[in-house]
Amino acid sequence: MKKHASLDSRCGVYEVTPELAAELLANPEDRNRPMKTTVVAKYKRRLAQKLWRLTGEPILLSLRGGLLDGQHRLTACVESGVPFLTVILWGDFKFLAMGQCLPRGGDAAIALDVEEVGGDYIGVAAAVRLVILHDRARDRESSPYANAGNQKDRWTDIENTERSVWLKKNLSLIDRYRQTRTIAGKSHLFSTSPTAAAWFLAERTSSADEARAWFEGLLTGSGLGKKDIRLLARQTISNRQLKERHRVAGIELLHWISKAWSLRNDSTRQVFIVKNAESFPFFR
Repeated sequence: MKKHASLDSRCGVYEVTPELAAELLANPEDRNRPMKTTVVAKYKRRLAQKLWRLTGEPILLSLRGGLLDGQHRLTACVESGVPFLTVILWGDFKFLAMGQCLPRGGDAAIALDVEEVGGDYIGVAAAVRLVILHDRARDRESSPYANAGNQKDRWTDIENTERSVWLKKNLSLIDRYRQTRTIAGKSHLFSTSPTAAAWFLAERTSSADEARAWFEGLLTGSGLGKKDIRLLARQTISNRQLKERHRVAGIELLHWISKAWSLRNDSTRQVFIVKNAESFPFFR
């Protein structure tokens, strides 16, 4: 084994006190991931119960001493008042690529890299995933329900950096997400992320005005005639949720909405049915 380079001379095992933890937290190198209180609470319990162990998983600092990784551990230390031993490394580490061995969620990558998303990063990340998955499946004439994890090209895997790069080029999805949430209000029929993804996809195949008017009617049910496919879809989704006692969500709801969209000019329909084995009705 050939050594490539030496570590910074400051690297080593340190006892992190609450005071040192607070000092490191006050000097971030860049925007950190959104804080997850459940993770901090779990770490606090481990510290308080003296279950924390030195594992070699480091606190990462830039060469200038700015915090890159470790905010949850350091916050737990501050809040619990319990010191702990850890490796601290200084180096020229690539911030947005961190977690490539144990990936950070796509929501965290988007929160870090796309400022416009604000506090909506979790829901928007879910919508981004659905749009990318839809387009990949459409281009392959495959089912977006497919689990291709064992295939060589792993086409259903979406890397974190891909999500943030895609969103930067399609910021209108953030607007569709926020509009969906505002228009739907307290409605429990339509999960926000798949509905926003559907709206974004529909807008690519029509005018923005047509898509907005159609989705406003779908989300509110206001002013819909008896044979309007949106009313029929709302009734079917409602019946499904009452029967199975859970919301239609994710790729399934995207399927239902895309089918309703494809039938939007059919004024003769009496019912709206989605069959389990039917082909996915892509937005084209």
